[in-house]
Amino acid sequence: MSYNTNDIMGYAQDPIVFSNEQGGNELYEKVKEVMVYGINENGLPATMFEDTIKSGGMFGTKCPLLMIRHSDSSCRFFMIGIFVYGNQVMFALFGESAENTKYNRKQYYQENGNFIKAALIKPDEFKLQSELQWREDILNVFNNATH
Repeated sequence: MSYNTNDIMGYAQDPIVFSNEQGGNELYEKVKEVMVYGINENGLPATMFEDTIKSGGMFGTKCPLLMIRHSDSSCRFFMIGIFVYGNQVMFALFGESAENTKYNRKQYYQENGNFIKAALIKPDEFKLQSELQWREDILNVFNNATH
């Protein structure tokens, strides 16, 4: 399954720009190597697979994509997709996060004055914190390797 930039639900962190790198596939292969090694070395619960992401229409740009999801299928977390465009490493979120969706919906209703609907939505704070911690652990693999 090829992904499209329309499938991106947000970003896990800001892009990281490498000014001394050639970018493209060479940088992607280095990123993939760092992530595979770091996730396995730290024993993080993650499954990785490769795919592609496309931007634009029929003749748009296509980039390799490293997808990382929680290895426990009962955890309905966002997947993290890492891809390289030029000399930027991007960390996109794909799929759906059950608790994050509830939390965002509750925030939306509160901000728009619909407090009754907001009161009816109860995200599980423990699951939400667990997802945020997992995401941070995955991102730290890359961030710690590059600093």
